[in-house]
Amino acid sequence: MAFYANGNKIVDVTSPPYTTSFTTTSNAIYKFYAIATDDNAQTRAALTDAGATFEQKEITTVPLRHEPGSLAKASRQLAKAGINIESVLLLGMQGNDIEVGFVTSDPVMARNALAHAGSATG
Repeated sequence: MAFYANGNKIVDVTSPPYTTSFTTTSNAIYKFYAIATDDNAQTRAALTDAGATFEQKEITTVPLRHEPGSLAKASRQLAKAGINIESVLLLGMQGNDIEVGFVTSDPVMARNALAHAGSATG
């Protein structure tokens, strides 16, 4: 996963836990961003051609009921398993469920912790 600040790649982390730190030397404002894709090679090529710096992270997806509290319940399941959430992405609706993507400190453990998140949120 590549980390960007103000459009410039800070670091490319290629193995878990996909974290980095960033120290500023001024009170400047920084913009950080991430991109989710299903075609890594094409996305990397497009970003490289654009001169962007980037890093990749694994996203753990889970369908949650489209109702108040379902995201909080899934987040608590991750917390109980000792997994830190680095990013949350809302990926779209599937019927009455919302597909949520979590970037976490441990994708394998996150998949296990969230295995029954959809049914456990009711």
